[in-house]
Amino acid sequence: MDWYSTGLFFLTFAIVGGGTLAYYLTIAWKAGQTVGVYTPSATVDKMGTVVIWIMALWVIQFFAVGFWVWAQ
Repeated sequence: MDWYSTGLFFLTFAIVGGGTLAYYLTIAWKAGQTVGVYTPSATVDKMGTVVIWIMALWVIQFFAVGFWVWAQ
């Protein structure tokens, strides 16, 4: 059993997908409640920054582990 790949698969949906979906839903909800041009609050802006970091870290670990497996 390859636990790393199995865990990566489920954590990708839970953390990367869940965080991104939460951010998109928050933006859509807040923009729908705003009259005129929507400007995100500091909390929503921070949420977007965290999601970008999560995605970047996921990509880095994906290629790092892939390179490590390839080098074996």
